[in-house]
Amino acid sequence: MSHQTGRDIVSQAELEDLVAARASRDPVPILKHKADAVVMRRLKDVALRGCEGHVRTLAECSEGRLLSVVWHCRAFSKAVDQCMREYGADEHLKDELRRRHGAKYPRAVKGYRESSNIIEEKTEATT
Repeated sequence: MSHQTGRDIVSQAELEDLVAARASRDPVPILKHKADAVVMRRLKDVALRGCEGHVRTLAECSEGRLLSVVWHCRAFSKAVDQCMREYGADEHLKDELRRRHGAKYPRAVKGYRESSNIIEEKTEATT
């Protein structure tokens, strides 16, 4: 059941690091809309990694079934749904992902302005 989209899949070490860093008191940057959407996709990847065991058991249950998967695997499906909701509702985890995204891509933070020194250097380099 390992299908990859074009996104980076979260490693187990990164998941553990994110969960450990949730209690950080650093300020949370306010991100631009597109950047926040990227963070939410990343949160989904983190949740999938965290719920990997539940997803695996659901996949095993659904093997060889078509329509009957709905009632045969209902308990496994509910377990996956509950696990994903727990990760999605974790505000501290969302805040940590926003902090990391803002640190990695400062232009994604609302109100970001390049310092005047950088602008002057760019104009001098082009002339």
